[in-house]
Amino acid sequence: MRKKLGIFLSLWLCISMILLPFASTQVSAAEANMATLNFDGASIENGKAIFVIEDDCKVRLTLCTRDWDTGSYTNCSIDKNNMQVDLEDKDYYLQVAMVLDESSMDGLLGVSTAGLRLYINNVSHDVSRNSYVKIDGYVFSGDLNIKITRETSPSPNPGYPDDIQIMGTNDGFGMEIYLNSAKIGAESSQIQGTGKGYASGEIYNLLRIQLAFGDGDIGTVTVNGKAITLPEGTKDTVEFTIAPASEYVIKVTKKPTIIPRTIIWAKDKTGNNGLKDYELLKNGTLEILEIKNPDGTSIGLDGVKQDTNYGWASVIPSSEIILRAVPEYGYQLGSITINGQSLTPLSDASTFSYTMPDENVHISGIFTKAEDQVELKTDKVKKALIQLAENEITSGNNRLTIKDAVLTQQQLEAFKKAAGDYHITGYFDIKLAQILYKNTVANLWVNNIETLKKPAKVSLQIEADWEPANSELAVIHEKKDGTYEIIPASFDVATKMVMFQTDGFSNYAIAYKKVETTTEDQTGATTEDPSEDTTGDVTEASTEETTEPETETTTGETTEVTTENSSEGTTTDRTEDGTGSTTQSGDGDTTEVKKDDKIASPKTGDDMNLAVLYILLAVSGMGCLYTIRKR
Repeated sequence: MRKKLGIFLSLWLCISMILLPFASTQVSAAEANMATLNFDGASIENGKAIFVIEDDCKVRLTLCTRDWDTGSYTNCSIDKNNMQVDLEDKDYYLQVAMVLDESSMDGLLGVSTAGLRLYINNVSHDVSRNSYVKIDGYVFSGDLNIKITRETSPSPNPGYPDDIQIMGTNDGFGMEIYLNSAKIGAESSQIQGTGKGYASGEIYNLLRIQLAFGDGDIGTVTVNGKAITLPEGTKDTVEFTIAPASEYVIKVTKKPTIIPRTIIWAKDKTGNNGLKDYELLKNGTLEILEIKNPDGTSIGLDGVKQDTNYGWASVIPSSEIILRAVPEYGYQLGSITINGQSLTPLSDASTFSYTMPDENVHISGIFTKAEDQVELKTDKVKKALIQLAENEITSGNNRLTIKDAVLTQQQLEAFKKAAGDYHITGYFDIKLAQILYKNTVANLWVNNIETLKKPAKVSLQIEADWEPANSELAVIHEKKDGTYEIIPASFDVATKMVMFQTDGFSNYAIAYKKVETTTEDQTGATTEDPSEDTTGDVTEASTEETTEPETETTTGETTEVTTENSSEGTTTDRTEDGTGSTTQSGDGDTTEVKKDDKIASPKTGDDMNLAVLYILLAVSGMGCLYTIRKR
């Protein structure tokens, strides 16, 4: 049964994997991307819209999509008027063709589309030169009224009744203007002249513009302040009909010639000994993260070569460059402009946006020396310092902030409990952060640091309200997990600095306790006050005495015994013979015997020979192996 079930599951899994690529999920487009096509005055026949232009001539409108990879068009069926298409999903086009007879609609195309205008709402398109018109989703949406009209062009060599003034300007080398096939003036970037045509009425005039040789392609054309829609693929010449007028003011701009510019930087002279020192990028690193074309399209990093020491990129002017400028520790980004273009800080630390100017760019000297910062927001601390371990912060500077701690009653009680017999003299909120300049000293990226990899030394200048000579200092630290720790501290009387080491930054309390001075009894023994012992701490007590010979015969040698006690109230008894041996008693005490300033090893009472133990161990092992083999 299990075998059959396994075979069935294997077959089911194979079939599912084969059918998986054919599965699809229908996605509904957003309402703003949907367009309703209303073919004004047209009939729908064989999946196409048919417009009647003249009694014996009709225009066929075909809806199609374009494949940009192959450049081919695919026809789409127009099933009804007011049909909807998703302009976000595909690039839709309308193709215009003339037919002579309805019966020959699929075979006989009209020989000319001169004068035909395709209107999408109020936007007019000349289809005499390009029969494909894009339904641009960035321009159109919602209800689209589509119609086709023919605008009468002047007949060849008519007797034009009116004089028409022509004034044309071009931002390139020059151009030629033709009105109704007659050239106006000579080739120039500024043309003024008079031509013949229709100043009024219903007959349109014909304008033709041609740029000078080598001047590139036409970018925009305006006539009397109105933009002319250029057919897709327009090069250096365009021809269009225009409504009658007594004057035409024509402005022509050419498509900009795109010349990539370079941006470079170098940290050293490797590979380019001609660089001057001031041309090097010192005390920091630079990295290009992304480049976006002027239209906002990301082009990746194909035109970029960079490493930690050198960088080069070829960039089109007006492109947006996303770069990361990271200063070394102790330095900041001092310059916020490069070749006159400002750096715009972004959300991520040390990242900026930079617009490429129309010139080559050499980046150097943008990082400057900067000092660490200390912010004192309490009157109790007059000065503060922090010494970090090497490579703790690798970029920018650190900022130490100290202010009076704002504590709850629960926190206050927890601090006092943790302090024990220490007397708390002040509570402080101590914070550490890494700072990086954005574009001004006041505008910063701030990275708050709660825990360091290695402890740092903190020094606080505080007016002591304790007696430094007989006081022991400590710092109580509220850790980020809510527990408390006591950190030993010291006090420099000359600088009035409380110094301690820590790896965390939050709430702290400065505390002290009095320490009794040592006294000598009549026997010459020196003792310390046992009340200073605290549970869990190691207390060192030292007793030094000299025993004079009495009734016993001794060698007169002096022995010093140092006892470290880890339990409360434990005493150690000792006897000393003439040879310097010592016998100890006590509960877990550690006794160190010194004879003539040399440490003597205590005897354990174990005279067993170690070599004998190794022999017994070897024999036992051989016996175990023999027993295992017998079994």
